[in-house]
Amino acid sequence: MVIKIRLKSIAHGIWRVVSNKKNLIVFALFLLLLFGVQLGLFFITEQTVSYNEKELSGTDEEVLTAIVSEDVTIELVHGEKRLQQRIAPMGININEDVAAEQLQDRKPYSRLIPFVGLFIDGSSLELQPQYTIDEEKLHAASEEIAAALSYDAEDAGLAEQEGGLVATPEKEGSMLSSDVVFRTLAAYFSNPQDKQVVFAGKSVSAELTAEELKSIIETYQSLLLSSLIVQVDDREYVLGPDEILGLVEITSDSLQFSGEAATELVGQWTKDIVETSGTTKVTYVDDKETDRIIGSDGRGFNTDEMLQDIAAWIDNPTDGEVLSYESFVVPARVVEDRIYTATSAGLKSLLENWISENAGTYSVYVEELDSGGRKAAVHDDISRVMASTYKVFLSAVAYHLAENGEISLNKKVYGNSTVEDCIRLGIINSDNPCMIALGKYIGWAKVDSTIAAMGFKDTVLNNYNSDGSFNGDKTSTARDMAQILKQLSNGTLLSSANTKKLLGYMAQDIYDDGIPAGSGGSNVEHKVGFLYALKHDMGIVYAPESTYVLVVLSDNSSWSRIADVSQEIFTFLN
Repeated sequence: MVIKIRLKSIAHGIWRVVSNKKNLIVFALFLLLLFGVQLGLFFITEQTVSYNEKELSGTDEEVLTAIVSEDVTIELVHGEKRLQQRIAPMGININEDVAAEQLQDRKPYSRLIPFVGLFIDGSSLELQPQYTIDEEKLHAASEEIAAALSYDAEDAGLAEQEGGLVATPEKEGSMLSSDVVFRTLAAYFSNPQDKQVVFAGKSVSAELTAEELKSIIETYQSLLLSSLIVQVDDREYVLGPDEILGLVEITSDSLQFSGEAATELVGQWTKDIVETSGTTKVTYVDDKETDRIIGSDGRGFNTDEMLQDIAAWIDNPTDGEVLSYESFVVPARVVEDRIYTATSAGLKSLLENWISENAGTYSVYVEELDSGGRKAAVHDDISRVMASTYKVFLSAVAYHLAENGEISLNKKVYGNSTVEDCIRLGIINSDNPCMIALGKYIGWAKVDSTIAAMGFKDTVLNNYNSDGSFNGDKTSTARDMAQILKQLSNGTLLSSANTKKLLGYMAQDIYDDGIPAGSGGSNVEHKVGFLYALKHDMGIVYAPESTYVLVVLSDNSSWSRIADVSQEIFTFLN
């Protein structure tokens, strides 16, 4: 009853205050002042909030700045691999707008109840971060993360331990794709719960399992319990486990025969078995044997066969197996000492031996033009395709006909080129069109009849049918080529003036890799011919001690070989 009366009195008193207009205005101003102070405290008072498992203190602006600039690091986990990763480089950032709204809404009661913020701590409210995602950056980062967190399978391996060989177990690998990383991270940052992201990769099996190594281990154990006997003639070599294991190499996944170690071991045996053969020296003078010193025979055995057999035995060892071999006679090495007399017979022997020792097919003719008079030929009567050497014969025919008044050397036969021009170009540069035009101007039948009249019975340049089509090849022999060189040299074929011009052109032949290259720097008047595998050279060599004609016709040879035989002849005659 008393409480009821007091409440009534209090209410009556308040009514008296508020019913007075002046008092009402004062009371209203007091309330406005009270809420203004409260509102100021709300915005300027330092607050402490929990954000991302951190306590952040300060004004709203300071807390917001700390949240936005926070360098968040998360742990990425894939199987046994872990990676600490900052989120900003991945294109993931704090959503600043959402964070600001959360700060504004963190203490709604402080707006309604005056000064409650002074007494009630708002730090118990935990703000939940939200993120924005730059998909392009996240895709790029996902590729790097997938590569860093993937791990290969590990094969089983072999390891030696006391008393034998054991297999180390294989380990499964796991490959992580960038798509999986991207999707997992995107899902995680839509509702992050903790700072660890776990990825599920694709399992990768090892290529070699411990089970597959069992047969190798069994072979190794067999080698420990086996011996091998190697017999060569009446000698016997016993290999025990220690020697046998010295012939194998243990890798991480195989037991391999060591060819190097086995070769070294067999090499020790060869000291007892192998006997080096001697040398038989045979002396020839112009292909006739004049002396023979007999060297002793040696002995050897097939080490390759032995090594192959030992390797096969190691793959499938049988205790006490015997491998038997017999040595064999190694004949004495034969060395030929060839001496050539300074005669035609010696020169011919030189040519025959050179041809027998060099690849290719050859016709060779050599003859001194001075007082020596030595000459030799091999296959000089065999008709061969001439290639461009025919141009010497055609030039001689043209000069001969001009001397007889049948043609003019100034006649234009190929464009503005005269007969003389074609001879010069054909000999020096081996020009083809101009020389073909010259042959047509004279007439190929006329060319051949003139050549025959000059005495070159084995040379044919007319290889055309009546309609102008080809019919075979231009052919000659080394003998005919040597004869035309001899007649040019002694001046019996053409006039002095024309001989001088033709030989002068031959001295300017631009192809010097054949006879000139092997003539010791001597002056050479020559003409080459080459067509497909054919390489020919014919010329006059003016050497210090001898002037001679040399013709080398070859098939499947080379300029260096022609230069070599030229060098042999130059040395012989000088």
